[in-house]
Amino acid sequence: MNFESNRLFVPFVLAGALLPASAQETAEMTTIELRVVDSSAGRATLDRGRVDGLREGDRVVLRPRDGLPIEGRVIELSERSARLEFDDAARVAAPGTRGEASIPRERIGAPSLPADPAGAASAPEPAPVAHPAWPTPDQDWRQGMPLLNEVPALRPSQRTAAFDGRWYLISEHLVDLGGERSFGFDRAGLDLTWRNAFGHGGELHAAGEYDWRNSVVPDADDQHEAGLRFDRLSYLIGGDRFQPERLEFGRFLQHGMPEFGVLDGLEWSGRVTGGSTYGVSLGYMPEPDFRQESFRDFQLATWYRWVADESARTSFQAGFQKTFRDFTRDRDLFVVRYDLAPQRGWDLHGSAWIDLYTPHDAQKGAGLELTQGNLSIARRFEGGSTLLLGATHVAFPEMDRWEFPTVDATQLANSHVERVMLRARQSTDHHFWLREELGAWTDQDDQGGDAEAGLEMDHVLFDGGRARIAGFVTQGSTSTLWGGRFAIGRQLENGSWELGYELEQYDLTGFSAANDQIPQHRVRLSRDFHSASGWSFSAHAEWLHYAEEDAISAGIYLSRSF
Repeated sequence: MNFESNRLFVPFVLAGALLPASAQETAEMTTIELRVVDSSAGRATLDRGRVDGLREGDRVVLRPRDGLPIEGRVIELSERSARLEFDDAARVAAPGTRGEASIPRERIGAPSLPADPAGAASAPEPAPVAHPAWPTPDQDWRQGMPLLNEVPALRPSQRTAAFDGRWYLISEHLVDLGGERSFGFDRAGLDLTWRNAFGHGGELHAAGEYDWRNSVVPDADDQHEAGLRFDRLSYLIGGDRFQPERLEFGRFLQHGMPEFGVLDGLEWSGRVTGGSTYGVSLGYMPEPDFRQESFRDFQLATWYRWVADESARTSFQAGFQKTFRDFTRDRDLFVVRYDLAPQRGWDLHGSAWIDLYTPHDAQKGAGLELTQGNLSIARRFEGGSTLLLGATHVAFPEMDRWEFPTVDATQLANSHVERVMLRARQSTDHHFWLREELGAWTDQDDQGGDAEAGLEMDHVLFDGGRARIAGFVTQGSTSTLWGGRFAIGRQLENGSWELGYELEQYDLTGFSAANDQIPQHRVRLSRDFHSASGWSFSAHAEWLHYAEEDAISAGIYLSRSF
């Protein structure tokens, strides 16, 4: 097994082994699992909302299948969805990314109230309402017994059939003011869930969108592409407290192990006493591109997830996926992951993608290879300060399925990239934050480092105001990038606005004095709006000055949850 290039993971593994395991879940807090349904740089839409216990200002941690955790806070809510703003505005979370939020246990089942401009739920105290005596009192109830002790829970098949979901419009366009270049895309989508579909307690899920993309460049072929894509069309049976077995078929992102991707087929899973789960899946894997063509890559997969208790704060999962390209053996992939998230103390999250090669894999040769690894150790302290230490490793696996840009034999054999990073965030009084990040990376050709330090302030300049300032630098063997950014904004009762400026300076090695320094200026204005009825709207406009060229871009996001 060749782990020569992965020695940087050893200190992290040793540190993880020394983490305190004594921190136990307290009675005051609980964890809700959630998923990303849509995202852009720095933000994401979640499939949980007020009815699930989320409130504005809650902290959320996302666990991408191919990277370090993404942390952020809820900035707007509807009944069944939420908008999340990332601490790192450059991160992007793919749809289907899993995550969790720790919330007070008392919120579960409590009435959901709209948030005030400061982010805290509030409502006038209702006057007591006289209620007539119950016509059928519970004669067997005694002091100390649960309320509704004799009221049976409704099974999914006994509930009223209902539709919920959302529709959305997304548009982003950029125009070069001094040339003949323009780029843009428009997306219109619909995501629907029919609960108790056909009266049998199942759920019918459907999600798709119409995409249009445009690229105009001088002295080259322009590109205009449009089409309808179906991201999900599946029927789900079981997987609730009444039925531990879960069956889903159609097109969907695999639930038990999302690392195995989208499937045109079926997935079955079961749950045992204590919360551990296991499952199998089979079917075809659509191409991960714009057209999502299917029926060339067949897969069989199985997995098992062990949890220490029902809270699932400590878990270990292992899975195996075997794929065939046009009925010819292709990839043998093992995925393992470990998650430790005590209510207090250090979190540890790690995952490894290990490819098994045979003598038929000419470029890699027979054996095992770690083609992707992620490891993070983090802690959230009282007062909100956080610390995260992370490492990643990525290499190209040898396979016939198209998932990466075409690479030659040398790249396939030698290409890799590793990165270690330290990210910290300190709070003084919940209105003043310091943020730092240090990183180092290496690949087959180069090595370098990066650093960023920033300051965030809430309730400054004016009522609901906020300000952010940061400086950054990235160093490689042939170039240095340094710069800074500043933004001011305001949190409003129905959304927010922000105005920001960013300077980036590229210093290049090996060029003449006429073009060895390239400055870039960026000015951005954004406005977000949301309503209690489920409407969300955001728009931004941006001016970019790069060397002697100017460009403008604009984008909108409009959605309605129901």
